[in-house]
Amino acid sequence: MRKRQTTDRGSATLRRSCLIAALALIAACSSLRTSYVKPYSAAFSPPKGTPTAQYVANTTADHSNQSGFRLLSNNIDALMSRVVLADKAAKSIDL
Repeated sequence: MRKRQTTDRGSATLRRSCLIAALALIAACSSLRTSYVKPYSAAFSPPKGTPTAQYVANTTADHSNQSGFRLLSNNIDALMSRVVLADKAAKSIDL
């Protein structure tokens, strides 16, 4: 008789888990709001006369139809890059 109670508890736990999973799937598939009004936002126009803009223009002049990025190998390099960009920024910085 004792073995029967363990099996009943196991099946109840399984049913409860399946119900929770089914409810999570139903909630995940619900539709998004369509009445949401997105506020207007705009970016600054890129500055032309700052030293950083001139450096970037000179560096990228030979690669006009290409884009690129630089991988930073560790978190200290990433932090220091942001610090230098913020220090050298004349108008704004967009990270």
